[in-house]
Amino acid sequence: MNKIPGATANIDEVALAAESLRQIADESGMAFEELLDLWSSDTSKLLARANVAMATGNLTEAARLVHSASGASGICKISTLAEELKTAELLAKDGRRDAATEALAKAERRFMSIDGALHGGPKE
Repeated sequence: MNKIPGATANIDEVALAAESLRQIADESGMAFEELLDLWSSDTSKLLARANVAMATGNLTEAARLVHSASGASGICKISTLAEELKTAELLAKDGRRDAATEALAKAERRFMSIDGALHGGPKE
């Protein structure tokens, strides 16, 4: 597998995500960029809110928010991210705040890597 320099996602994973998003966009009649921006914006907001919930100890709310983000990524067939988010969700449900926070941070790094690659890399 080819790694994207300085990122957690690999090139194959990003290519599969792009292909899945294109297929969903075609089937729904949306433009690829519109669907990408919707997934990106919604996931970013959900993760930000989950981090706040996690930091304040509201693990039930954190798990709910992470579940939503995981589902959106799963629907878009961004499976590695969905699985990492599911891990964070389950840890939060189990009351394992430190482990859930760490898992969420790992998933967030993957999200930023995939999102950056899908949007053409970091903007200068």
